[in-house]
Amino acid sequence: MTAATKTTVLVLRLALGAVLLAHGMLKLGLLRGGQAEIDAALHAGSRFADPELFRVAVTAIEAGGGLLLILGLLGRVAALAVVALMAFRVAVVHSPYFFVKDNGFEFPLILGAMALSLLLLGMGPVSLDGVFDNWRRSRREQKGGSAGTGPGDPTGPFG
Repeated sequence: MTAATKTTVLVLRLALGAVLLAHGMLKLGLLRGGQAEIDAALHAGSRFADPELFRVAVTAIEAGGGLLLILGLLGRVAALAVVALMAFRVAVVHSPYFFVKDNGFEFPLILGAMALSLLLLGMGPVSLDGVFDNWRRSRREQKGGSAGTGPGDPTGPFG
């Protein structure tokens, strides 16, 4: 991954994570405003047998997925959940309109494309996933010369 790609992935990950986390926090009542978004989510959920389960799932993907993306922890799992949610929103909740002003699918389409990009590229080296990947890689390289490490060993991910 080039330096430009690493920077792009970091910016993309932080921007998407911040937007998702903010929307999740709105639904949790931790931020003010956004009542229209909460009402739209509840309305979309009312089409299902268990609207409360739908609301909880959407909130968990937005708040939890946003936080995971910001941290870069389990990033591809979070990105996959966001891709699925945004595909659902494009196809079911916001179609047939395109523009946001008409409650169209313009915004979820962009968020889904961002998440798909992260799913394909990974979280980059400036992430917890990157830290753990480097740690695992160095452990594999050390295996030939050492019997292994135990808890509290300074060669761990933060040692």
